[in-house]
Amino acid sequence: MATELTSSDVARPSTAALIKYFLYLGSAGFGGPVALIGYMQRDLVERRGWFTREEYLKSLALSQLAPGPLAAQVAICLGYVHSRVWGATLVALAFVLPSFLMTLYDALYDFCQKRAGTAALSPPRVLFVCLHGAAKSVVAAAHFPALAKAQGLKLAAVAAGTEPDTELTPAAVKGLADDGLSPAPGRPRPVTLHDLHTATRIVTFGCDVTSPAGRPVERWDDVPAVGDGYDGARTKIVERLRRLVGDLAESPAR
Repeated sequence: MATELTSSDVARPSTAALIKYFLYLGSAGFGGPVALIGYMQRDLVERRGWFTREEYLKSLALSQLAPGPLAAQVAICLGYVHSRVWGATLVALAFVLPSFLMTLYDALYDFCQKRAGTAALSPPRVLFVCLHGAAKSVVAAAHFPALAKAQGLKLAAVAAGTEPDTELTPAAVKGLADDGLSPAPGRPRPVTLHDLHTATRIVTFGCDVTSPAGRPVERWDDVPAVGDGYDGARTKIVERLRRLVGDLAESPAR
């Protein structure tokens, strides 16, 4: 039976290493508080052995008792275990800073967009959005450029999610590879105000998105899940894409 580590047995990281980890988690960790605290247990307790299981569970228990964001509070508690108030303060800044900067970017973009009126800030593009940004939107964005080019359209495609997963689904990655295509982006990303403002068209797959510019949002909710069969989902998506490209080719404003 495995021996439970004590606080004297763990290999405490340097403060810089701990801050680097929480900067990464704050930047790339998606899935909500339950997922984030799960990553902390996996990475910091089970894989790296920076904290004992008891330290992690005590931090989790204290965080659940206090009001506020659970994942951030667990991170702060672990920072306190590492180096008391100084560690808690640095971890809090590292974990929250990426989200703060993303929010600030969106706020500044929205401000600049309103000041600039309808000025185009990027090349025309079509935005595809699904819940997790890991399958349907990625498949659509990968197949769109070739279909648009065949109609003489100079339009890019962007894939995003309203609640992005951490990785693309294996079925989508394998299916696109078999089609000779590469997924872009290489991992799910959240939809931003910039995406919504600059999109010529917005297409959603089973999720709710509102265009700040008042453009209509097309819903392709009848596309089957990629995980239930890539070929069926791809066929339906390409069928819809052909109609969309034909509509864009006939539209005077593109």
